[in-house]
Amino acid sequence: MRKSWFLLSGALIVLPACGASTPAAPTPSPSPVAVPSPTPVVTPVPSPTPEPEGEAPVTNTNPATRLTMRIFVIEHADGTYSGNVNPTLPITVGDTARLDVTAKDIDNRETVGRSEVQFFFSDPGLARISGNHTNQRRVQGLAVGSLECWAVQDGITSNTITLTFVR
Repeated sequence: MRKSWFLLSGALIVLPACGASTPAAPTPSPSPVAVPSPTPVVTPVPSPTPEPEGEAPVTNTNPATRLTMRIFVIEHADGTYSGNVNPTLPITVGDTARLDVTAKDIDNRETVGRSEVQFFFSDPGLARISGNHTNQRRVQGLAVGSLECWAVQDGITSNTITLTFVR
C-alpha cells in the first residue's frame, strides 16, 4: 500500500510544480491594425489580334485559264440557308441562289485574274440580280422558269448553271 500512496502523493507533488492547479491568465490578442492596401491600378486590356476569317485572300494575279461557277448557298425566304446545293434541283420562287466564281491559273492555283469577272444571265426578267462582290452574285427567283448563268474573266468562259425556279 505504501507504493500506491507514494505514487499518488508523487502525482500531487508534480502537478503543482507544473502549474496545472493555477490557471494562467489569458494573453490578450493584439488589436487589429489597419494596414493600408495599395490602390488598385487599372491595367488596360490588350486588344485581341484579329484572327483572319476563312481563307487568306488570293493575291495571285496570273491570268485565269479556268473559271468555275457554283451555287454557294441557297438563302430561303424564311431566313434559313441550304449549303452543298445540287445545282440541278429546283429553287422555290422567292429564294435566292448565291453564285460564286473561282478562277484558276495555268498552275491550277486560285487567282484574282487580270480583269473583272463579268456575269451573264439568259433571262434577267426571271430574277432579281444583286451583289457587288467581285466573284459573287445573288439571284432571287421572281417567277417560274429557267435561267442560265455563266461568267467570263480574262477571255475564259465558266461552266453554265441553269437555275430552275418553281412555286
